[in-house]
Amino acid sequence: MFHANTDVKAVRFQLERRKPYKKEVSPWLNVLYWQEEGSFLAHCLELDIAAEGATSQEVLRRLAELIVEQIEFAEGKKIDIFHSAPKEFWDKLLEIHLNHVKQQVYDHPPRSAREILKSSQLVHA
Repeated sequence: MFHANTDVKAVRFQLERRKPYKKEVSPWLNVLYWQEEGSFLAHCLELDIAAEGATSQEVLRRLAELIVEQIEFAEGKKIDIFHSAPKEFWDKLLEIHLNHVKQQVYDHPPRSAREILKSSQLVHA
């Protein structure tokens, strides 16, 4: 899996809707990416697909292109493309997320419940 000193980063690919609804948040796909042996790897966790590239920008672009191809293929064949990545990838995403939340809370702690609530949004309905 990941080596102990591998710097894994997480990004969300926001899937913009053609006709956005006021109360809905556009869905996203979770992606991990890292450098390994001179190239970059990226893995979409919800679809369990991966890409490789020479730079971080290239690997993310390639993965986004693969996602579009998968979605277009699934639309035409009426098949389900959602296959969850192995647990180790989700565990790494959770670790990255928790470290980010901890750092943000320590750096900028909320001072009131109102401050927390004013920026809240429904993620899943």
